[in-house]
Amino acid sequence: MRRLATLTAVAWSYVKVSLALRFGFFMSLGITLLNTWILVNLWGAIRQNSDATQAAFTAGELATYIAVAQVVSLARMSHANRQLFYKAMGSVDSGEIAMDLVRPIDNQVLRYAQWLGVFAVDTLMVALPTWLVFRLTGVIGDPHSGVQALLFVLSVALGWLVAAGFHYLMAALTIVVTQSPGINMFRVAVQELLSGGLVPLTLLPAWLGALALVFPFHAMVSSPTLIYIGRLEGLDALAALGVQAAWGVGLIVAGRILWLRLVRRVLVQGG
Repeated sequence: MRRLATLTAVAWSYVKVSLALRFGFFMSLGITLLNTWILVNLWGAIRQNSDATQAAFTAGELATYIAVAQVVSLARMSHANRQLFYKAMGSVDSGEIAMDLVRPIDNQVLRYAQWLGVFAVDTLMVALPTWLVFRLTGVIGDPHSGVQALLFVLSVALGWLVAAGFHYLMAALTIVVTQSPGINMFRVAVQELLSGGLVPLTLLPAWLGALALVFPFHAMVSSPTLIYIGRLEGLDALAALGVQAAWGVGLIVAGRILWLRLVRRVLVQGG
């Protein structure tokens, strides 16, 4: 209970800070709208000249998939959220990790709480407005049913848990791999490719699509988006939620083990 109270307090403090410093969220909203509009039109042009894409998605399904995937993906990693992630990754280089280690709060709880607070504001100031714009313009369709809408919301929350777990692992690795920019570039490239945010996994080469399902990235974007457009319904949707929950819990445990092992050999670069 004490850990939950701490998590809630830290998250709420970051909600208030984020609401006070709104410029980053407005910038994220603009970038998300522009990026989504470009990708929707790009995939529309690709579909007109691709038999495989036409067979996989109707025009409406593809536009909805791309738009919803961008909303889900970028809302979880907006400008403000990225700044927190970079701060976590750069804490070894800056020497700030020394302060993290002496604070009377668990490092993993602190990071998750920070990201949770910003994610909550992301949802209100980036994800929902972006969804609304593309819904009112007819790009995004509605979920197939009220049940699908509820499953989508739950899937987005579980997707965030998976993404936060992966980000924590990457941030922890900077303790032994001091080049955090290189880790971040690797994270972005792999996550964008294998999450289904830029390219639907069904349109990847068969071997790469199968590989994507082995890793947790599909649980961040592809699963909630497929639930939204109705490609995952009923037992299939529940199975996808179960996979997301398993990855979320597994990454929390892996992050805990990795942090406890690596913090014993921390080498501070700055100060």
